[in-house]
Amino acid sequence: MTRPGYIKVANDVGATEQAVELDEGSYLAGIGLYVLCLGYCDRQRTDGHVPRRALSRVIAAGLECSEVVAELERVGLLQAEPDGWTIPGYLDWQRSRDQIEGASEAARNAARSRWGKARGTAEGTAEGTAEGNAEGNAPNQPTIGPNQPTSQPPVLVAVAEETAATSSDDSPQLAADFDAWWTQYGRVGDKSRAFDLYRWWRTTGEAPADELLTAAACYRDHCAATTCMMKHAATFLAKPVKGRSPIWPEWAAGEEHGPMDVGATSRLNDVLVAGAQAFGLTTGGDDGHGPHACGHDRRRTFEQGRSTGAVGGRADARRSLPPGELGE
Repeated sequence: MTRPGYIKVANDVGATEQAVELDEGSYLAGIGLYVLCLGYCDRQRTDGHVPRRALSRVIAAGLECSEVVAELERVGLLQAEPDGWTIPGYLDWQRSRDQIEGASEAARNAARSRWGKARGTAEGTAEGTAEGNAEGNAPNQPTIGPNQPTSQPPVLVAVAEETAATSSDDSPQLAADFDAWWTQYGRVGDKSRAFDLYRWWRTTGEAPADELLTAAACYRDHCAATTCMMKHAATFLAKPVKGRSPIWPEWAAGEEHGPMDVGATSRLNDVLVAGAQAFGLTTGGDDGHGPHACGHDRRRTFEQGRSTGAVGGRADARRSLPPGELGE
């Protein structure tokens, strides 16, 4: 899975000492290729090393860029090595492999800690409610008459106080954070229910806004890449229950959930179509009515694989190669 993240690029990247020395004809292409190399190094955690085959097969797949690379070498934005290039000063601005992995491990530990705390809170609340209901249903309880004060049972009072306290926490910042999260998630499901759960995680569950946002982005990217239908936001943010962990922290912790680039299957489809035709079939063994694993008709998938994503008669290497195979 490609690790979602960001790189640091100077806001005057085109006006640096090296950039202004680029040839006029290679200026825009050179800056663009340089930034793509930065992104690749961060995704693959190479500490600034760009393998030669990664440049030709992933970063600029199918593009002729030898002249642009030569210009980047000439001005010092890339430094040639036997097996590729290095980006001078990369670690001055970008995170190293150790820093990225350390941050990921810290996030996982923090998430596990919150899961346990949230689960304990939920179980404790359930036990307290059960005890309160048992007391309320005990025999010989005084009956409230017309002249007796009507007071709420302790359990209901506690719930009312908790609800009031939660509502008082609806600060403008919380609302703004939720709006950003809701937009990032894709506005799927009931917004008001999603906000109630988002507020619970931020207050009772003690979940940071940045982790909730990262989880939304990672999950949405996964669904887009795998063509799987997204869960409703309320389901994604559901509170922990006994015997089951919540969903969203798995995505905030950076855990892998299968290949993220399975949408680009043109090369595989070409092979399947050829095999089907060799046996006198046109739909890959399907009668045209059977569903694909993700709900797509196989015949349509095969035809799309034959007509899209091809460069010079071959599948688009930028989408068909798993990112983790290169650069190590």
